[in-house]
Amino acid sequence: MNKLRKNINTNHVIRQFTKRKNLAKAQFLYSEIANRMINNLKFIKIKPEAILDVGCGSGENINLLRSLYKESNYIGLDNCSALLDVSIKKFKTLKFFIKQLLTREKIPSFIQSDMSSTTFDANSFDLIWSNLSIHWHPMVYHVFKEWYRIIRPNGLIMFSCFGPNTLKEVKLALNMAELNTKMIDFIDMHDFGDMLLDIGFESPVMSQETINLTYQTPQNLIKDIHNLGGNPSTERKSSLTSKKWMNNLYEQIEKQRNQSNSINLTIEIIYGQAWKKTEDHKKQEKIIPIKKIF
Repeated sequence: MNKLRKNINTNHVIRQFTKRKNLAKAQFLYSEIANRMINNLKFIKIKPEAILDVGCGSGENINLLRSLYKESNYIGLDNCSALLDVSIKKFKTLKFFIKQLLTREKIPSFIQSDMSSTTFDANSFDLIWSNLSIHWHPMVYHVFKEWYRIIRPNGLIMFSCFGPNTLKEVKLALNMAELNTKMIDFIDMHDFGDMLLDIGFESPVMSQETINLTYQTPQNLIKDIHNLGGNPSTERKSSLTSKKWMNNLYEQIEKQRNQSNSINLTIEIIYGQAWKKTEDHKKQEKIIPIKKIF
């Protein structure tokens, strides 16, 4: 199955997130989606002994996951060492040390690795969680194959990511301004479901929602896109953007003001979850599209 997205420069993704040092300026979206995921997880009967947080970034999901699973072993995985350093420092504080003594919370571990080729043993985790991360990987099919390898039978994977309508206003502006660059392509919800079934996960549950952000200026809109991760496309403009280039982009974004005199930015969020059942073979099950499950 050729469901691989190839127009992402992985090294550029790492460099972009290294520059940000932490994800504080992106938490307006990351935290919102994580909370929606955790609210859904509350209704799923699972008691994970070991949890893997794929694309853990600066460790913002740890407390959320531990609000449900206090006794679980938590491991955060990310390919950006700068973000992992932020995560590690959070758990070397006196405050956390005292909390750990009082509650006997297990100290989280953090691993730097590509999410499609980890060094974990097979059947290592009961829950794999990934919030707004897998869209930065050029080979999502390989990521899912790795998750299938390291998730235990009866284990659950749960993820969120950007869908194909994300940033459509900026893509339109680039096209209208005839600017020589390309943004990354995001995968359709149904393609995710097909990949999961092809690999062997059972009965994937996929859903989608659209979030509309509004801005008063094109500059602030572009700033938020930068905070969320920028544009790591292999087909992006290779040279530095000039003031004229940026002004052309701002001008085309300006033309998209709505009746309220604000500028919209579309963020399509795809949610997915699937189980690895005890029978370790591939089953061709029907995908269950459930609207507003999150």
